[in-house]
This record gives sequence, C-alpha cells and structure tokens, in this order.
Amino acid sequence: MRQSVAYGTGRCAGREDPAADPARLSLEMSEDKLDTIRVVDRADAPAKPDNDQTMLTIIIALIAGVGVGVAGAFGLEFLYQTYHFGSDIERELELPVLGLISDYRVVN
Repeated sequence: MRQSVAYGTGRCAGREDPAADPARLSLEMSEDKLDTIRVVDRADAPAKPDNDQTMLTIIIALIAGVGVGVAGAFGLEFLYQTYHFGSDIERELELPVLGLISDYRVVN
C-alpha cells in the first residue's frame, strides 16, 4: 500500500504544466486503441419535430385541468363544513337556536 501511495504522490508532485496534458491523453488513447473512432455520417437537424401532437397535448391538459378544478371544488365543499346562519343549524340539527355569536371582525 505504501508503494501505491508513494507512486500516487510522485505522480502528483512531478506533474507537468497543463499544456502537456493533451499530449499525454493522446498517447494514452493510442495505447488503448481508442484512436480508431471516426465519424461515419454527420447528423442533420430535423426539418420538423418528430412528435408533433401539440393539439392532443393541449386537449388532454384542458380536460385534466377541468377535472382537477371540479374535484378541488367538491373537495373544498366537502371539507368546509361550517354553519353560516342560524337556519343552517336548525335544519341540520333540528334544534332551535337560542343565540348567535357575531363575527368579532365586524364588531371591531
């Protein structure tokens, strides 16, 4: 292990200037036989998008938006169970209302 650490520190300590890195990289690539990579055909930009379904996407988004809006409205109505008037209490609980507490924000 000490040999590998010494080898690693020796490589870092004796590092040449950054201009020598491309030459070293090129030498390593040729040693590993990676210099045989070549471009066969150049890529061309497409004239039109491959998947042009914008109208279908817009229609699906509108349907999903309306569905989420309706579900949200029903969900809020279901969760927001508050009595606003004395008649609401009389109808739901079938009991007479003896008194009401005013909204304190209106009084102040």
